[in-house]
Amino acid sequence: MDIVTCALAAGQTVTALATLTLQLLNHDGSNNSGYATRRDAREAVNELMRWLYKFQAFLGDKQRDNDSSRVSQDFVNQIRDFTFDIEDAFDEFMFNVPHHTHTTTTLRFAHEWKYHVRSELKKLCSCRDDIRNRIQSQNELKRLLNQVRPGQEASSSSQETTLTHNIVEEEGMVDFQSRHQDRLVSQLTNTDQQRATILVVGPGGSGKTFLAKNVYQDKQVQGKFDCHAWIHVSQSYNVETLKEDMFKQLSPRNSTEHTSLYYKRYLVVLDEVWRKEDFNAFANALPRNSKGSRIIVTTQKIDVADPNQSNIHRMGKLHPDEAWNLFCMKAFRDRNGVCPDELQSSSLEIVERCEGLPLAIAFVGTSLSKKQPVLHEWNRFCKSLDFGTNLSVMRRILQPSFEDLQDNHKSCLLYLSLFPKGYSIKRQRLIRSWIAEGFVKKIGGQTLEDIAETYLNILIERHLVQVSEQEIDGQVRSCRVSNPIHEILVSMSRGGSFSKVLEFNDDDTDSSERVRRLSFQNGITKFRCNKNWSKVRSCFIFGQQDDADNSSSSRRSLIVRTFRKSSSSGTAGNSLKTVIENFELLKVLDMQDTPLKDFSKTVGKLVLLRCLNLSYTQVQEVPGSIENLVFLETLNLKHTHVTNLPKGIYELHRLRHLLVSYRDDGEEQGVEVSKRIRGLSSLQELSLIKVNKSRTIKDMGHLTQLRKLRLVGLTKELGEEFCESIQKMKGLRTLDARAKTEKDYVYSDCNMEKPPVEIHRLYLKGRLDLLPRFINSKLQNLVKVGLKGSKLPANAMPVQPFEALPSLMELEMVEYYTGEELVFRAGKFNSLKILHIEEFVELSMVVVEDDSMPKLEKLTICKCKNLKSASPDIFSREPPVEFSHDEMNEEFISNLQRGKKSKNFDEQGLEPGIGSSQYHQ
Repeated sequence: MDIVTCALAAGQTVTALATLTLQLLNHDGSNNSGYATRRDAREAVNELMRWLYKFQAFLGDKQRDNDSSRVSQDFVNQIRDFTFDIEDAFDEFMFNVPHHTHTTTTLRFAHEWKYHVRSELKKLCSCRDDIRNRIQSQNELKRLLNQVRPGQEASSSSQETTLTHNIVEEEGMVDFQSRHQDRLVSQLTNTDQQRATILVVGPGGSGKTFLAKNVYQDKQVQGKFDCHAWIHVSQSYNVETLKEDMFKQLSPRNSTEHTSLYYKRYLVVLDEVWRKEDFNAFANALPRNSKGSRIIVTTQKIDVADPNQSNIHRMGKLHPDEAWNLFCMKAFRDRNGVCPDELQSSSLEIVERCEGLPLAIAFVGTSLSKKQPVLHEWNRFCKSLDFGTNLSVMRRILQPSFEDLQDNHKSCLLYLSLFPKGYSIKRQRLIRSWIAEGFVKKIGGQTLEDIAETYLNILIERHLVQVSEQEIDGQVRSCRVSNPIHEILVSMSRGGSFSKVLEFNDDDTDSSERVRRLSFQNGITKFRCNKNWSKVRSCFIFGQQDDADNSSSSRRSLIVRTFRKSSSSGTAGNSLKTVIENFELLKVLDMQDTPLKDFSKTVGKLVLLRCLNLSYTQVQEVPGSIENLVFLETLNLKHTHVTNLPKGIYELHRLRHLLVSYRDDGEEQGVEVSKRIRGLSSLQELSLIKVNKSRTIKDMGHLTQLRKLRLVGLTKELGEEFCESIQKMKGLRTLDARAKTEKDYVYSDCNMEKPPVEIHRLYLKGRLDLLPRFINSKLQNLVKVGLKGSKLPANAMPVQPFEALPSLMELEMVEYYTGEELVFRAGKFNSLKILHIEEFVELSMVVVEDDSMPKLEKLTICKCKNLKSASPDIFSREPPVEFSHDEMNEEFISNLQRGKKSKNFDEQGLEPGIGSSQYHQ
C-alpha cells in the first residue's frame, strides 16, 4: 500500500502543475503561427489530466479495498510510473519555456522561438501519446481504468477540518497509569537528600515521555525544586550543544558558571536516551550534591544507567481495563467516555488489536472520534487493522489513521520522513516547503500559509505529529514526529518512491528507483547520481551526525543538516554544485546551518526552484543569476553575511517570503532595498529591511499583502510615512520596528486612524515620548507586546493603554519607563499570562491591585536597582505564580523572604525575553 499512498500524493502535485501549464498555454498564441501547436498541447494537457483523474480514482479504490495481490501491485506500479511521467513532462515544459514577459507580441514570440518552445509543446503531445499507447496495449489495465469513476476522493475524509491553535492536550495519556505517576511523584518529592536517578523504561508507544512530561510539568513537583531542565537527547545529537542547553535552563543568567548548582535542588529529564555513554555525559556534568536533586531518564534500554543505583519504572502494555478506559476516553469524548452498546463488540476487538500500547490506542481512539459512531464505520475500521503482513503493530495501527487523511495531508506527513529521527522542525520552515512542493490547496480567501498551518494542526490533533515548542497563544513554534512514527514514515516513503534517506557513506543508488526526494543525513561527500534520480524535487543535505542540531530543513526541497564544525566551506560548496548539476527540476533547496560561503552563480539553472533557504550560512553575496528563479517563493538569507541585494531580486514577482539579515558587533542588521520593492506585491513576509529614507517607508505601503514586517533604522522624522504605510497593510499580524540607534525615536505620535486590526505581535525598540495611540481596544487580536529602550517619561501612563487589549497574554518591557511607580489596576489585564519587567532604573514600587492579572502564570523582575517592594498578594496566589528575579537590591529580596509569600520563585532563574540575546530571533 506504500506505492498507492505515494502515487496518490504525487497526483496532488501534478494537478497543480497541469493548471499552471494550461495558464501559460492560454496566455496568448491565438494569432501566431504556433497556434496549432499550442492547441494540440492544450488538448494533450487536458487528456493527460483525464488520465490522471482515472489514475487517482483507481488508486483510491485499491486503497479502500486493501488489495495487495501481485497483479494489482503490478498495475499500481505502472500507474505510479505514469503519474511520475506526467509530472516530469509538465515540469520539463515549465523548465524549458521562457517566463520573462515582453512588451510586444513580436519580441515575445521571437524569444519563444529562440528557446524552442514549439519543440517543448510537441513533447507534451508525445507524452500523451506514449501513455495512451502503453495503456491501450494492456487490455486488463485498460478495462480496470474504464471501470473507475473519476472525481471521488481516495481519502475517506471528505471535508476539510478547521482547527484553531488550541492543540488537543494529552489528557488521559498518563491518567491510566496513575500507579506509575503516584510512585514517580513520591520518588521526586521524598526527603532523601542524595541525588537519585529514575529510569522510565518501555518500548516505543508505551507512554514513557507522556508520563515524564505530565510529572515534570506538575506545579507542585516544580515547586519542590529550585530549577529544572528538559532535554530531548535522541539518537542524533551534539553532547556539548545539549549540555549548554541544559545549563541555560537550569541557570539562564549564568549558564557557563555551574558552581551555583551545588547549592540547588535541581530536576533534569533526559528524554529518549539510547546509550550509556549518553547518560554519563550529562550525569557527570551535573554536581552530585546532597540537596535532593533528581534525574529522570526515559529509554527503551534499561542498561543506559546502572539499574542497581536507579529507581525503575517499567512501562509495558496496559491492563485490558486500562486499555479500554483510555480508548473510550479518546473515541467517545463527546459521550463522556461511554461506549454505545451497539459498538461494544467492535470496539473491544479494535482495542485488542492495539496490543495494549497506549500510543496505538490513542491513535485509534482519536481517529474514530472523527467518525460517525455507527456500526459499519467501526467494522470497516476494525477490518483495516489486519493486513496479514509482517508490519509491526505500530505500523498496522498507524495505517488506518494515515489512510483517513486527505491526500494532500498524507503528502505533508510523508515529507517529515526527510528529517532525521528526533529532529525538531520550525513551523514556518516546514510550511514554506509544503507550499513549494504544491501540497497545499488554495481555499477561498485564505492564504496558503494559513491553510498549511491548518494541515499541521490536523496532523498534531491526530497524534501523528508532536509539538516541540509553542507560542503563548498556542501557535506551534516547532514540531517533530515520535521515533516509531518516524520509522514508519521512512519505510512508507521509500517503498513508494516518495523519498529516500542516505546515511553516512551510503552508496545505495539503485538505478531502478525513481527517487523524488532525497535526504543526505551525513553530508553529500559520496554520491553518484543515476538517470532515475535526476528528477529529484526535494533534497535535504544534513551534516555529520555528531554535530546535529534542532534546526529544521526541507526537498522538491534540499535539506541540509548541520555539518561538523571542522568541515570546510568547500565541502558545503561542493554539495551545492552537486545539487545544481544533477537536480535541475529541484523545487526546494535548504542548506541552513552549513559552512557554505560561495553562493554559486550557476544557481540560476534551477529555474523551477521555489524555496531556497541558506540561512545561518557564511554566504556573502547573492549572484545576479538569481533573477532566473522566476518561480521562487521563499528566499531565506537570515543570519548570513549578505549586506546587499542584487537588482535581479526585483524580477522575482512570485516571492512571498524575503528574509535577509547579518550581524555587526553582535547586533542584527538589515539590508537596504530599492524603490522596485513595491513591485513584489505577493510578499507575505519581509525582514529585515533598513529604512533610513522616507522613500523606503513609502514603498513599503505598496506591499499590502504583508503579514509580517521587520524594519530597522527608524527615526522620529519618518513617523508620518511609517504610520501611513502600516495602516495600508490590513492583514499585518507581526510588526517589529527598531530605531536607528538607542537614542533615536522609533515612533512619533502620528495619527494612525485605521491600524491593522489583525495584528497579533508588536515589537518596538527605541525611544518613545508616549505610547502609540493606535494601541487601543480596536486591536482585539494583539497577543504579545515587546517594548525595549522606550524610556517613557515619569508623567506618562505606562501600562494603561494595554488594559483595553482583550487578548494580550504576554507583555515584555525593558528600559521602558523612568517613573517611580508602576500600577496594575483592579480588574484589568484579564488575559495576561506572562509579565516581564527589566531595567526600570527609577522604579521603587510595583502595585498590583485586587483582581488584576487573574490569569498570570509567570512574573519576571530584574535589574530594577531601586525597587524595594511589590504587592505581596501576587506571590500568594493559587495556583502559584512562577516568579523569577535577578540583579535586584537586598531590600527587595529581604522583603520577599520576610513575608514568606513567594511560594514558587527562583532566586536566579530568568527566562530569555525581550532583554535577552534571544529577543527578536
